[in-house]
Amino acid sequence: MRLFVKLMLLVVIAALAGPFFIKGPDGKPLWSVQSLKAGVLTTWRRMQNDVEQGLGDAGIDAVSDDVQVFRWQDEDGQWHFSQEAPEGVTAEAMIIDPDTNMISLPALPEPPPPEPASESAGDAPTIQTEVPDGMPDIEETKQLIEDVRNLQDVVNDRERQIREVD
Repeated sequence: MRLFVKLMLLVVIAALAGPFFIKGPDGKPLWSVQSLKAGVLTTWRRMQNDVEQGLGDAGIDAVSDDVQVFRWQDEDGQWHFSQEAPEGVTAEAMIIDPDTNMISLPALPEPPPPEPASESAGDAPTIQTEVPDGMPDIEETKQLIEDVRNLQDVVNDRERQIREVD
């Protein structure tokens, strides 16, 4: 009986650890710590939303920072978003967690200490007029803006194609 329990325990451990080592069609492991963490967090948020919605249906006010937004598409294929569903239009309700897009910024480096002033009475201070490295010029900036606009058109076309397939 003890051998059977040990064998079953070994099978369970192998079944849980196997997907971390077995390669999928793309050459990467079937599971990773990041994908497991993302799946657990998504399930947890979905369960929280379900509980809060259930409490709201029962007449209990649940504390929620989530925002409900409605989206719909007009005759021209343009998407619209609003916090209220318009009348006469089939709108899809979306729950947005405001903490989803939070990004922590790194601390800025401290500025260098000012250099001691060794000017004589008649000398004027020098002013730096150089553009720091890494700053794009105006033409590069205009090109970046145009590239973003073109990219938005591509994204809109792909979304339209996906909607047509559904």
